Amino acid sequence: MKTEALMFRMPVFARPFIAVLVIWVCLLAGNANAETTVIAAYQEMFRMNFAVMHKPGLPAGWFVTADGYVVAQVRNNHWVYGTSPHPEILVPTEIAVGSVVPMDVSKLARVPTSLWRDAAFNTEEFRAIINSRFDNMGVLNEPMAYTPIVWRDDKPEVQVWLGERWFTIVPTSGQTTSQAVASQRFFISRILNERNASWTMSDTQELADLARTWGFLWHGHVSTRPRLSTLPRLHGAGGGDSAIGGIGGGLGGGGGSDGGWDVGN
Repeated sequence: MKTEALMFRMPVFARPFIAVLVIWVCLLAGNANAETTVIAAYQEMFRMNFAVMHKPGLPAGWFVTADGYVVAQVRNNHWVYGTSPHPEILVPTEIAVGSVVPMDVSKLARVPTSLWRDAAFNTEEFRAIINSRFDNMGVLNEPMAYTPIVWRDDKPEVQVWLGERWFTIVPTSGQTTSQAVASQRFFISRILNERNASWTMSDTQELADLARTWGFLWHGHVSTRPRLSTLPRLHGAGGGDSAIGGIGGGLGGGGGSDGGWDVGN
């Protein structure tokens, strides 16, 4: 089939973009009060059909992708990302849409999209982390436990988001932070599933911008593998197994303390 041939030629990293795009277009199509206009676009170099929207406030000729990145068509069927060297100024880059994972390129201009205005990070419980003692943020790169995580470089414990509020993971004596988090990934996955709390790539892209605005150092995807992890290489001081607890009471993650650690402490 012709469609199968086109998908075969499409770069692997472009396929998640298309999946997000399909959902995005469907949501906008069902919104009778949408303040934007969806426009069909075509990237000839990848033979890739996609869609952009014109968002009020953008200069003429500039559009927004499904994940909020600002793009322009610099010549027929050739779309590139934009950058913003100064407020309210957009300049085309040489980076073609579909050639990179845009979240990995820091200089690309991006605007918040309306699809995520009711997302978890707009809740009071999630934003409690803003005034906490933590200053590093990322997303736990575990397939079944894909969720935000925060920490400090000089402290072994971390906070993970479990769908409704933040919980602390405390390493045991002789255990590093990454080892403690890895030991709790199945527990984290179970709680997220019980609460039907999914976290998507689109949420991560939105959070990346917010984290920098809130003063966090953004780390992107955070691995629990010791050689790849950006988590603190510190060891816990307590005994027993690593413990996981949360505001108002622990969840009994591993037989350790069940105390209630508040993100503000």
